[in-house]
Amino acid sequence: MTNLIKCILVLSGLMASSASVQLPSSTNGFLPSSPFYFYNPATLPTLNSHTSKHEMTYYDYPTSTLLESHVVFLSTCMKDLKDSNQKLAQTSKLLEEIKDTSTSVIETLKNDLNVVKQDVQSSKSKIDDLTTELTKSTAASSIGKMPGSCGDLQQIGHKKSGLFSIMESNKIVNVYCDFTKPSNDSALQKWIGYADVKSLPTYFYVQKNAPFSTVGAPIPFEIERLNIGGAMNIQTGKFTAPRKGVYFFAFNGVSAINTAPSNVSVGLMVNGVQIGRAHCDSSAGKEWETLTLQSTIELKAGDSVWLQILFSNGAYLQDLNDGQFTHFSGWLLQEDLSP
Repeated sequence: MTNLIKCILVLSGLMASSASVQLPSSTNGFLPSSPFYFYNPATLPTLNSHTSKHEMTYYDYPTSTLLESHVVFLSTCMKDLKDSNQKLAQTSKLLEEIKDTSTSVIETLKNDLNVVKQDVQSSKSKIDDLTTELTKSTAASSIGKMPGSCGDLQQIGHKKSGLFSIMESNKIVNVYCDFTKPSNDSALQKWIGYADVKSLPTYFYVQKNAPFSTVGAPIPFEIERLNIGGAMNIQTGKFTAPRKGVYFFAFNGVSAINTAPSNVSVGLMVNGVQIGRAHCDSSAGKEWETLTLQSTIELKAGDSVWLQILFSNGAYLQDLNDGQFTHFSGWLLQEDLSP
């Protein structure tokens, strides 16, 4: 750029040289007042060391010398201009290449971005599908009944093998389910045993502390040792089954026989029907005889069970205030859990 400026100045100098080819000198040290005065840069005026700083020596040159000097300088300028033009062309070409490359890179990035967007949409769709499947697999499900096999548990959604309780007929049983086995494989389910499941624990134990001789009436009790579930009423002497199932009952008593021959029978009643009986008979008289009775009975919820003297001839149930002889107990062995 500096050389270009110099070239412009030289061109202006040539114009001035055609009007004046001789450089007048000035004794005051200043250049002539002509605005078109120029000189060869190679022959600048020099200070004379023996003169004042305002006394300079100028030299006059022929027109041909000045023109040759300017031609040389112009040639140099033209060369610089040509080099600059080439460099500008190269720079322009490089910029075009960079532009083309940038455009290509941008297009490639756009395409890659579109691919990524498509992958994201595809992944989102797959995640939504998996979420839906997971929701379905973990949602509450029912087969419309209590599970009665490992196959039922598998159908509900159980996946991990282990011990389970299932409904078998009217009872709860424990089984081991191996869910790695197919549903038609007998190894899927292994029976372990019955489970002692009761929705309401029921057991009682009552006693008497006074003699009783009334025939045909439920025997009441005065002492309640245990009555879990509240099914036994000692005032009425009746037990009311709270659940359907199998129950066990036991009776023990002492009969006082005063005359001979004498006898007494005590019956176990279910809804007024005799189920079992304990009997003692004596021909000697003046003695005590023991009575005992055990029974296992299947009852429905609401059934009533009690003891009563079926008949008596000169005998009765003996009890003392400080010594209880008559005992009645019972409990739920197995609840029937069928609907």
